[in-house]
Amino acid sequence: MTPTQRALRIIDAERSKPGRFTCGDFAALMWPDSKAWRKVTRCGRGSHAGKGMWLCAGSLLAKLRIRGLIWGRLGKGVGLTGAGRTLLDAAVTGEKD
Repeated sequence: MTPTQRALRIIDAERSKPGRFTCGDFAALMWPDSKAWRKVTRCGRGSHAGKGMWLCAGSLLAKLRIRGLIWGRLGKGVGLTGAGRTLLDAAVTGEKD
């Protein structure tokens, strides 16, 4: 399964759950074991760990949206387009063979 297909599977699964779905939530599901979660960066009034992962998640989602595979924005509603659904269905069918 490609990273694109994995991202589409996560978005499809999370869409049916109630509540807000943020870039941080998406990043935690997409890359749960990444070392970048432990990287501490400084900001204006302190420091925090894992902020780069949220930025990576937002970048990946923007690329999927530009390719026409998802619609909407995280926090306001997101889902798969027809092209995204076709790609995800093809991946699921390919796994069962």
